[in-house]
Amino acid sequence: MQPPLMAARRQNALNKLFLSGLKRLNPIRKSRMVASGRFGGLWIRGSRYYARIEVEDLNTGRKEVRRVPLEGVGSVAQAQAAMRRLQTQREDNDLPVLKRTPKFSECVRQYNDYYKMVKDAKRPKTLQTERSHLSVWVEHLGETRVDRITPAMINAFIAKRQGQGRNPRTVNLGVTVLRNVLRRAIHDGWIKRLPTENLRPLKWVPRKRPLCSANQINVLCQAAGKASKKARELADYIFLLAYSGARMAEALRLKWSDVDWSQKQLTIGSDGLSKNHRARVVDFTAELERHLKAMEERRASDTEWLFPSPPNGGDLMMVGRRSKTSK
Repeated sequence: MQPPLMAARRQNALNKLFLSGLKRLNPIRKSRMVASGRFGGLWIRGSRYYARIEVEDLNTGRKEVRRVPLEGVGSVAQAQAAMRRLQTQREDNDLPVLKRTPKFSECVRQYNDYYKMVKDAKRPKTLQTERSHLSVWVEHLGETRVDRITPAMINAFIAKRQGQGRNPRTVNLGVTVLRNVLRRAIHDGWIKRLPTENLRPLKWVPRKRPLCSANQINVLCQAAGKASKKARELADYIFLLAYSGARMAEALRLKWSDVDWSQKQLTIGSDGLSKNHRARVVDFTAELERHLKAMEERRASDTEWLFPSPPNGGDLMMVGRRSKTSK
C-alpha cells in the first residue's frame, strides 16, 4: 500500500495528463453541440451560437470547415434557421466573407502597391490625386475592417468634408476614389458588395468661367514679357491656347508632325495623353494658321517640338504662372 502523500501526487499527475489530453482533443472548450445531421453542426458556447459549415475557397478550390458565429440568435430554432440561410447562400455562391478581413488602411496600401507595379494602368497625375484623397479616407476609416464600412460612415465623411468647405465636386471625387479601392477589395474576395450602393453624388453647379478678350490676351503677353526673358515663346504659347482651345499640358506636348499643312488641321493629343486618351483634330482658322506659320518661321532646326524646353530646365507653364502673378 502506497503512502497517502505518494498516492495524492500520483493522482494529481494523472489528472493533469487527462486534462491536457482534453485540451488537445477539444480546442473549443466550454462548447457543446446542440444539433447535427443535415445542419452540419450547431454549437453553443456560453450564450452564443456557432455553425460549423464546409466552404470552398474560390481561388484555390480547396474545401475547409469554418466555425461561423450566428449573430442575433438566441435559441436552437433560430440557430437552425440561420444555418439554413447559410446553406442556401452557399448554394447560391453568396456566402458572406467568413474570414478576418484587412483594415481599410491595409487595403489602401495594397491598392497603391498594385498600381506601382502595373505599368500604364493609370496616369501618374491620376495616381497622385487618388493618393491625396485616400490619405484623408485613411484618417477617417483607417482602423476599420473593410467589411465593417457602412453607408453611415461614408455619409459622416461627406458631411465632415462639406463642413470643412470642400467643393461638392471634390467630395464626389473622393467618394469615387473610395469606390475604386472597395472594388479592388471585392476582386480580392474581402467583401461582397459596395457600401456606396445607392449613394447619390452631391449636386453642384460648375462655375462659369469668363472668356478672355483679345485685349486681355495682349495685356497678359505684355506682362509675360516683363517676367520672362523668353517672352516671344510664351506669347506664342498663350496665343496658341487661345486659337486652338488646347489645354496647357496638351499644347506643351505638340510636335510639328501634328501640324497638317495640306489638310489645314492641328492634331491635339496624338500621343494618347490628352484627357479621355483621345486625340482630336482642330481645323485651322485664319488666326491659327497665321500664328502657326509665324511660329514655323522662328522654328529651331534642332527640335521637333513647338515649345521645346529651355536649356536651363523648366517649362513655359512655370513661366506662365509667374506672369499671372506679376500681372
